[in-house]
Amino acid sequence: MSDLTVLELKNQLEKAQSEIAQLEKKYDSDLVEMRKEIDFLKEQLMAQQGMLTDAIDYATKLESQFNELKTQIKKGNFESIH
Repeated sequence: MSDLTVLELKNQLEKAQSEIAQLEKKYDSDLVEMRKEIDFLKEQLMAQQGMLTDAIDYATKLESQFNELKTQIKKGNFESIH
């Protein structure tokens, strides 16, 4: 190990502590941004889930109406068909 003076060692320590503080700030900032992104993605997924649920409900309703129409046609009951 080279002969470093106490002052040089203090300077290196201060530099290392400064770098650690900067890295902690960047980490915290990145973490906040990541959480925002996750919240946004969760919101998007929930909206898409709602739309899919609505689409499935609508398709189920149409299927039921179609089956009712087929039944009415088979029975020859054309008066109830609009």
